[in-house]
Amino acid sequence: MGSLRSFLVTGCSFILGFSMSLFLYNSQQQVMNTIAGITIEEVQSSGITFQQTSEPTIRLRGDDDDTITTIIKHEEKESKEIDILYELHQISGALEDRNLQCPPPLVKFQNRLVQKTTNNETISSERLIPKVIHVSMKSRCLPQDLAKTLTRWMTQLPNYSIFFHDDKAVEKFIGQEWPEFPNLHRAMKCVFFNGAMTIDIWRVLILWKYGGVYTDIDNWPEDNFTEDVIPSNVSAFFFPDIYNRPSQWFMALEPRHPIMYDSMLTIIHNIFNIFNLRRPHVVKVTGPKAVKEGYTMFLPHLWLNGSDAVLQNDKIMIGKFGKAVLKLWNGHYGKVKNTYVTMKKGYNDIVPFNETLNVTRKERIEMQSGVLHWQKKIRDVAKAGTVPRQSCKKYLELLDRKGM
Repeated sequence: MGSLRSFLVTGCSFILGFSMSLFLYNSQQQVMNTIAGITIEEVQSSGITFQQTSEPTIRLRGDDDDTITTIIKHEEKESKEIDILYELHQISGALEDRNLQCPPPLVKFQNRLVQKTTNNETISSERLIPKVIHVSMKSRCLPQDLAKTLTRWMTQLPNYSIFFHDDKAVEKFIGQEWPEFPNLHRAMKCVFFNGAMTIDIWRVLILWKYGGVYTDIDNWPEDNFTEDVIPSNVSAFFFPDIYNRPSQWFMALEPRHPIMYDSMLTIIHNIFNIFNLRRPHVVKVTGPKAVKEGYTMFLPHLWLNGSDAVLQNDKIMIGKFGKAVLKLWNGHYGKVKNTYVTMKKGYNDIVPFNETLNVTRKERIEMQSGVLHWQKKIRDVAKAGTVPRQSCKKYLELLDRKGM
């Protein structure tokens, strides 16, 4: 009888072990099928290592030091999170640029996708703002200085996915159907400056739809900027800009946030009211002032200690629908180094462009990328006369008469 009991126990253990192995294999295969075209990099949960691979990488982390996680649980939230990461990977243009070759000294930037499970909870379920970073530039073939900046973001925020959107991806994304913004495509007919106005519009739309963090590509995160800086219970997070407006160069929000919705409605209204298409007031029409309007509408008639809430820093404030927002002081502008994020850090440093020429870091970035500051672009276009010198409304009337 003892031998029979021992046999049954041994047999059950074997079956259980085999079933678990089969479950692990099937789970791994489902991950591979769900995230087609992305290399699965197995990472020990004790830490993350960054390595350049020939394919975009998704890094998975677990809740056990002895576990190499290639398993994603099949609960709805976690499946949805993976679907969103892969969707962002697709719309960013990464799959189209898989075979892109960058001539030296340009460096190709690969998207980084991170999925983490801790105590049966996903990253997204722990906080309102998704751990996703959006950056954009003309091409994912980056000047060496900007590639270094993105590597810095990866180091400071190791649990964040990072998506790079080039100009083609930006144009396609804006070209999607936006039933919540029915006049957007008509307004876009009056936008002639891709380097400034188009990116302004895109950054609001990408945060409206997916949430996460938008940062200008030339923002350098300082040592103080860790994953604990953005509180998990706030729905929107900004730094103050030089005029104490909410920063448009760094914004972090949950998806479908009213600040982004009202900012986009403001932008569309402003575009329709452009007086001279050749010289638009970008800061007001699509830039920081438009985001400030959305921020102000989120905090209607809210005053704290006798001061307008829009001007308040370092205080979590409650706006529309009971949502919390924080604008965190980042130090005085004009400093070589700010508290959390420094814009254009080291841009005045003298660096070698080639064996015979030294230039500033700013000049090296412009020479390697071919991207000029938006203000210079507008001046050049105005001189060339390639943009109509009339209002948006008049221009649209002309297009309507031509059936365009």
